[in-house]
Amino acid sequence: MAVSEEEMKAVMQEAADYCGVEIGELSDGFHTFNSLYRQRCVLFATLVNLFPEFSWKSRKHEDGEPCFGGGWFVVCIDTPDGPYSYHYEDKDWDMFKCKSLERAKHFDGHTDKDVGRLLSLAMESFVKHTQKLA
Repeated sequence: MAVSEEEMKAVMQEAADYCGVEIGELSDGFHTFNSLYRQRCVLFATLVNLFPEFSWKSRKHEDGEPCFGGGWFVVCIDTPDGPYSYHYEDKDWDMFKCKSLERAKHFDGHTDKDVGRLLSLAMESFVKHTQKLA
């Protein structure tokens, strides 16, 4: 039986309330949501910083509106297989060493199911490395 996003959020909030914690502090017994999101941020910043020529960040979406009303930004890597992006809070802006755009580029509709696009950066890295050897 599929559960809607709204139903899942309600169940998570109920569990957090029951435990007396914020949702971000809910744990699977090994990691909290906050810990996993922080790890994702650091790992994505590492990729962006390794491939700054393919990466960009912006505090505004392509329509010129501030991300989530402000206080957030989008950061993207234009991989050989297509763009992949995440949103982060402004406090993490300086972690991402890439060009800053006035407005985000066009969003192609990618989802978490497209995370495999990031694997195409490995081929790009291999090509760059072998070009240095030649």
